[in-house]
Order: sequence, then structure tokens, then C-alpha cells
Amino acid sequence: MKIAEYCCFGVKITKMVHEYGMANKMVYYNNRFGNRLSVEVDW
Repeated sequence: MKIAEYCCFGVKITKMVHEYGMANKMVYYNNRFGNRLSVEVDW
């Protein structure tokens, strides 16, 4: 059951990132130094 919950959470996060990228044409992430960077997407 814990594995199923973990997988569902991963799918939900991936869906949210994809939807955000579609709406805003970019996504943000933190690099290994803690800096917030963006990358343009064409989804």
C-alpha cells in the first residue's frame, strides 16, 4: 500500500509540473547550489 501511495504522489506531481509548463511555457527548479533557475518548455 505504501508503494502505491508513493507512486500516486509521483504521478500527481509530474502532472502538476506538466500542466504548469503548458500554461507558462517554462518551469523552475533549484540547482545543486540552491539557485532557482528556469527552463523554457514547448509542451
